[in-house]
Amino acid sequence: MFYGLKAWRSLRIATIARDGGKCQRCGVRVTSGRKSTRSAAVDHKVPHKGDRKLFFDPDNVWTLCKSCHDGWKAQVDGHKRSSKRMQRDDGWMSRRRDWSSSDLPPD
Repeated sequence: MFYGLKAWRSLRIATIARDGGKCQRCGVRVTSGRKSTRSAAVDHKVPHKGDRKLFFDPDNVWTLCKSCHDGWKAQVDGHKRSSKRMQRDDGWMSRRRDWSSSDLPPD
């Protein structure tokens, strides 16, 4: 959709800089790359559903680490692609605080 556009890449870089290079959920310093749990993910707070204006709205994006994006955000959005680590039945989630959609920042 819009992810391949230069405007998205620019917004992504500007968002990470604006957010101080830190995940806005857990505070970890994000890294470049895609495989680390600390990799930067710029996420839409409100799903854009193809709305170009909402997609490129700088107030609608925030920096998350891959772990928060693939775990907590996927749960909030109801995605089935949540992190395998979040699905393990070994008590990992019980050591983490419960995350909910109420943890999103206010508008």
